[in-house]
Amino acid sequence: SEDAASWLEAAKAYLDEHGYTLNDTWNYAINYELATWDGIASSYTSDHYFVAPTWAPLLEYDAKNVQQPGIAESYEVSEDGTVYTFHLRQGVKWVDQQGRELGEVTADDWVASMEHVLDNNDALGYLMTSSDGCGIKNYDAYLSGEVTDFAEVGVKAVDDYTLEYTLCDPTPYFLTMLSYNIFAPMNRSYFLSQGGAFGIDEFATAKESSTYKYGTSPDTIAYNGPYVVKSYTEQNIIAFEYNETYYNPD
Repeated sequence: SEDAASWLEAAKAYLDEHGYTLNDTWNYAINYELATWDGIASSYTSDHYFVAPTWAPLLEYDAKNVQQPGIAESYEVSEDGTVYTFHLRQGVKWVDQQGRELGEVTADDWVASMEHVLDNNDALGYLMTSSDGCGIKNYDAYLSGEVTDFAEVGVKAVDDYTLEYTLCDPTPYFLTMLSYNIFAPMNRSYFLSQGGAFGIDEFATAKESSTYKYGTSPDTIAYNGPYVVKSYTEQNIIAFEYNETYYNPD
């Protein structure tokens, strides 16, 4: 937003006035140990801390903590507050660790992601259940086996650039949840190419197979966020570099 941009310019001017020099490299020491690069399948901060820079959300917060368009350029909420429809940017790309294009970001990436969340029965899945008032339609029913067709779960790709979530009840804070990793997109075809599978039982079998590689290293995930992993040495150094295809270079 213009307000956030003005704030950033004022902050930079203040730093310059007081003799600080802005650099293009940020070094930060932490004591987290990374368990998986599959951020959708993990609820641990120690994993998502590293994976978050690799994906872009539907909506994101600016420098003044005001939610702004991300991959979704706009959205509407139904009169009863249960259906959220997001209109996605066109031309946003998925790339691999080497920056090679894998395809375009589409609404199906959030459908695939939600199915992967369910197949993992991730610890953050409770955010999706109706018992907590922000239930995605049939989320818990699918998880329990009462509903077996994932198409009945309340996430739908209306077309390539229109994504729809249907909730059990009106949930005014639903939009604030979109930065959680369980709302990260996932490229369906790339996940399958790394040995993945959809369906609770099918995924459990695939994950035990020697051909399952997704999320085991930074070169087995797809990127649509501001950074790709340049290098990774376990329990030592993780270096990120700017994703040249990122939709929002500013």
